[in-house]
Amino acid sequence: MKKYVSGDKVGYGLYFSGLHFSFVGADGESLEGEGKSYVRLPMWLMILVSPILGGIFVMSFPLLVTIIVMVSLGDVLMKKAREALSKHSHWAILRWEPTAAYLSKKGKR
Repeated sequence: MKKYVSGDKVGYGLYFSGLHFSFVGADGESLEGEGKSYVRLPMWLMILVSPILGGIFVMSFPLLVTIIVMVSLGDVLMKKAREALSKHSHWAILRWEPTAAYLSKKGKR
């Protein structure tokens, strides 16, 4: 497979670099980025892979939505819990210091 570098003028197609895809819509456009190495993906490969990627998306979408909803609800509940705890946190602070006030030998009468 021929490798292309960012900034090269390339033909119409889909180019792949790591996890980055770049679509070139017309002949003679240049690839984006700096110092990236691209490989052109053949159209027949994209046609074969598209149903697999679509199926993965369809199967994982309910899980993704459930996770997003649970994280959002957890965030709201944690915010409410923090507000409630900060409102009543003065109850948990112990201000009585018996060793400082009553058990010291200095203040004997």
